[in-house]
Formats: sequence, C-alpha cells, structure tokens
Amino acid sequence: MRSRLIGSLLAAATLALATSAMAQESWLEVVHVKAGYLVFMRQGSREDRSTWVVVNQEKLARVSLLAESGVSDLKPALNKNPRANYLLALDIRQLTAGSYVVAVDRAPASKVWQAPYLNKYLAINSLTDVIRDRAQAQKASSPARTTISDYYKAIVQVGNRYSKDVTKPLGQELEIVPLSNPGVDAHGQMGEFQILFKGDPLVSKDVSVLCRVLNEGQT
Repeated sequence: MRSRLIGSLLAAATLALATSAMAQESWLEVVHVKAGYLVFMRQGSREDRSTWVVVNQEKLARVSLLAESGVSDLKPALNKNPRANYLLALDIRQLTAGSYVVAVDRAPASKVWQAPYLNKYLAINSLTDVIRDRAQAQKASSPARTTISDYYKAIVQVGNRYSKDVTKPLGQELEIVPLSNPGVDAHGQMGEFQILFKGDPLVSKDVSVLCRVLNEGQT
C-alpha cells in the first residue's frame, strides 16, 4: 500500500499583537513508520536539529483527528513515555485508505514585551499598521502585553484514495482549510486554501505562506 504524507499546515494567530516570529518556530511533523505514523510537535529551528525541543503536552488545549467518520479526540492517546519524543502514534491497522487531518491547538500564552524588542520585531516584519497605531496612541516607547494562540494541522494520506474530508473545517479559532485535497495535485501544483477566523473568512489581514514537504515515504 502506498502511503504519503502530503505536508504540514500551520496557522498561528495572535489575538492581541503578533509576536510569534520572535520565538522559535514550532510545527507538526508526521513520520511514516512500519506500524503507522508518528506525530511529532517540533519546536526550534527547522535547519538545526540540535535546537529542537519537545513541546509540553500540558500546553496543548486540543488534539483531534478528522476522518470520514467524523472528528475524534486524540488527547487520551498522547504518548505517555517520557523517553519517546513523539506526540502520538497512529496505528496503520486502524486507518483505512483515505485522507486524514491531525489538528493541534496550543493554549494561549501571554508575555510582556519591552518596547525596544517589540518595535524591532514590528519593523522587521513590516507590521506598519501596529507601528502606526502605537505611535498615534503615544505608546511607541511603552511595553505591551501580547497573547499568542497557535493552531496546527497536518494532512496524512493513506493509500491512493483521496477523500474530501480535508476540506472540512475542524472549528479551530484560526484555521487553514484546503479548498481541494492537496494530495491530488501535490507535485508542482498551486493549492488553494481559505483561512478562517472564528469560522468566518479572514479579511484585510497579512498572511505569510511557507510551503515545505516534511516527509515522503512509500511502502
């Protein structure tokens, strides 16, 4: 049976001011193994494995699996072995051919940024609207409290049957939803996605996109 990981989708929302780029990257990664799939939650620099750390499971608010049968809660299935750094394992014997979505919501995190660091971040990321608003409020030299909420999705393809379930929203507060199954035209094709905020299309906001196939395998 042919099994492929299509890729990983990451949506990161900041419900106050955007600050996530000042922190290390974090992402979902699914690795195909003989028994099924191991789902990792990486944090660090993608280019330097020595910086990778395991994300504290207590910081995860929701872990779900979307399949044709519906949405199931995966939090009870999270890895409990402290010596294994994967988040959870998907047993190939329990997966019929089709397309699946693993979704993870991290609990909101708040932090106070001192003005020099915040202003540098805003300038580097061309967040001119935030710079303008802080200047108009005469708060350009003031610290600011930020709240970051991260939402992750990874699409796993089992076999050659490409189902449309990946186009269904999971109900994340900020969510990337493919308009078609990315696996159908995975090589050299441009995919179309919709970004939802609280269930409605996100409008008048800047969005950055990074395309990267994390892993491919064939059995």
